[in-house]
Amino acid sequence: MSQKIKAPNASKGGNGFLWGIIAILVIAAVAIGFIVYNNQQHKVDNITLPDDKVDVKMTTDENAVTLEPENAGDDVPTVEVFEDFSCHYCAQLETASSGDLKSALEDGKVKVKFRFLNFLDRGDESGPSTRGASVAWAVAKTGDVDAFWNIHRLMMDEQSTVTRQWGWDDLANAVDKIGVEGDVVEKVRNESVKEDGVKVAQKNDKEVEKREGSVSSPLLYKDGKRFDPPTNPDQTLGSWIPVALEGK
Repeated sequence: MSQKIKAPNASKGGNGFLWGIIAILVIAAVAIGFIVYNNQQHKVDNITLPDDKVDVKMTTDENAVTLEPENAGDDVPTVEVFEDFSCHYCAQLETASSGDLKSALEDGKVKVKFRFLNFLDRGDESGPSTRGASVAWAVAKTGDVDAFWNIHRLMMDEQSTVTRQWGWDDLANAVDKIGVEGDVVEKVRNESVKEDGVKVAQKNDKEVEKREGSVSSPLLYKDGKRFDPPTNPDQTLGSWIPVALEGK
């Protein structure tokens, strides 16, 4: 009777090789997962956060965040800024104007109403415009004017990364590091701030459409009258503060 002769260690060796491959793949997956998680946790540590102190009063009503001098008189002009956090020109305008605006506010020369839009999300309520509006509105509702000013600056000045690429977890980490107290950090993380953010942005979208016939940004109004910011020689937008204070 013929018999087949089997190498005694062939099967065992084959299984050992297979398990070795599986172990390597598992280790690699764990390592990649750790790197991704670690990078996500430390995105906020790899960027410089604004840390301004702003000596002004802040209120949130009529779908606007209003900043004004503590003892503003009736003759102080009110400027409305309609902006979308995904709008490239809005980011240019904020970067050019924030230093002048801070000085003008603290010197009692102007009031400003920030009105957030989300039309650039084109109906996608998970988009960057909605995230920006939701986070900014939620932070403003806490009454912490420094935190609002700094998260607003962060999302505009670092628009290409923070606003367009960061998710809710990343933004929650930034809100936390900026020093916002209470449950806002967790509400950003679990996206529950989005409901109010969407409502505010959509109402402001409708207000722009009512005034202009269509929605665009940025838009500036001084005491209800539309004006345009200056344009620099390189075609970027300049600070709107000098224009707003003309003839004051």
